[in-house]
Amino acid sequence: MIEVTESAIDPSSVYQRLSLKGAGSVVVHTGVVKPVVNGRATKGLQFSAEPRLEAELKDLEAVLRENWEVQDVWIIRRIGKLPVGDIILVAGISAENRETAFGACREAVERLKKLENIQKEEFFI
Repeated sequence: MIEVTESAIDPSSVYQRLSLKGAGSVVVHTGVVKPVVNGRATKGLQFSAEPRLEAELKDLEAVLRENWEVQDVWIIRRIGKLPVGDIILVAGISAENRETAFGACREAVERLKKLENIQKEEFFI
């Protein structure tokens, strides 16, 4: 499942939503706003969603399910103005084994970093 929200994300809610039936491993990755970007101090970011963002995330979920034998996938992506330390995204994967769970989660995070339907503006100090 996927979700786009302007609200704060509770990473434990992703774990609670994942289906654990048949799972021997669960990996939950949390991405946060960094205090320094390319050597420059930052005070936060602004993320704006393009009209196709949800469809792009659904496509990502489908690719993960096709490429990996996962039990479940949960991806939550935040938009809006976020200060340093706020959670940007949470990707959760449940799978039969850790190799699959870690691999699928890594692919999810790498693809989330390359989304085309989200705009990012950084605010430097």
